[in-house]
Amino acid sequence: MSRPLMTAPELAEALDGHRPPRLLDCRARLGDPDAGHTLWWEAHLPGSVHLDLDRDLAGPPGRGGRHPLPAREAFTATLQRLGITPELPVVVYDDMGGQLAAARAWWMLACWAGHPDVRLLDGGIKAWMGAGGEVVEGDRAAPRPATGGRPIATIGGARRPGCRRRACCWWMLAAASDSAARSSPSTRWRGISPARCVAPVPTT
Repeated sequence: MSRPLMTAPELAEALDGHRPPRLLDCRARLGDPDAGHTLWWEAHLPGSVHLDLDRDLAGPPGRGGRHPLPAREAFTATLQRLGITPELPVVVYDDMGGQLAAARAWWMLACWAGHPDVRLLDGGIKAWMGAGGEVVEGDRAAPRPATGGRPIATIGGARRPGCRRRACCWWMLAAASDSAARSSPSTRWRGISPARCVAPVPTT
């Protein structure tokens, strides 16, 4: 079981190792759906790909809220498109100290989908640059789509840090969604009033 956080020096060492992680840039700005990709295009960690809050980490807004969880099939397709497999370590980051989309991506990968080795870059891209890490601009070669291997949704695994249920159980969605619903006013998670909540929400 891996620790949920990874420091910038640890990431630099991992990228030079025999099994470098897949980097997912999760930067986003609520209210501006295109901002995250623009930020990624302007400067990102070498080899990273952008994981979009609205398109990849959420389903269509509506009765389920502004950022409901995507369908399992849709998220699985996203992971395959990004070349993510259970055998490939993953590191997610943003520029909000992991408090926005990167934290959601970590939860979705580690707790919801059951990926066995996903970490959150402590301090995000700012910490990486502060430690002297390189950033690049523009688009680079896209990762090869994942084929074969074990689907993430069927992995058996140990408990994840911060997760009360075993990983890889898609049925834990209901419990997580109910918890999010109880912690927020109904007008907020139903998408009726302006909100800054991106937590998983129920559909009814």
